[in-house]
Order: sequence, then C-alpha cells, then structure tokens
Amino acid sequence: MNCPLGAARASLSDSEWQGTVTDWMARATLLIVMIGRTHWIDWELRRIIELGHTDKLIIVFPRSGDRAFPGFPGHRSADPMLKNASP
Repeated sequence: MNCPLGAARASLSDSEWQGTVTDWMARATLLIVMIGRTHWIDWELRRIIELGHTDKLIIVFPRSGDRAFPGFPGHRSADPMLKNASP
C-alpha cells in the first residue's frame, strides 16, 4: 500500500474549500488538527465528529503562552466542546 505523507494543501475559493476539506477528511488515514483561535477550527472539529472520523483524529494543543497563540489558555475548560475530554 502506497500512502503519501504530508498535509493536503490547495488554493481554493470560498465556495469550494469546505467540500474539498470534507473529501480530504474522508480519504485521510490520519487527521491532525492544531487547535487555534478561529471559528474554522470549530467547523473542522464539528465536521470530523459528524462524519464519524474521530477514530483517526489527533488534536494538538499549543504550549500555554506560545507566541503564535497569545492568551491561549491551554486547558480543557477553555472550550465547551472539550470540557469532558480525557486528559
């Protein structure tokens, strides 16, 4: 089995990106999501859950105080979706 490694990347219009990302989610062996502070992360996580892809999901949290995420609390209570998540 030949599995290419790496993140999928493309320049997509506003009208086509969600369909393309949903297709990538279905075809991917592994989904790695870096939690950020945009509403699109919420859309991606909800879509992964709706489509039943949580068995191939890894969520990466930035370090608390990371410059790329200033003010990111760095704990589960920061997001109601994650408050019941296992450590």
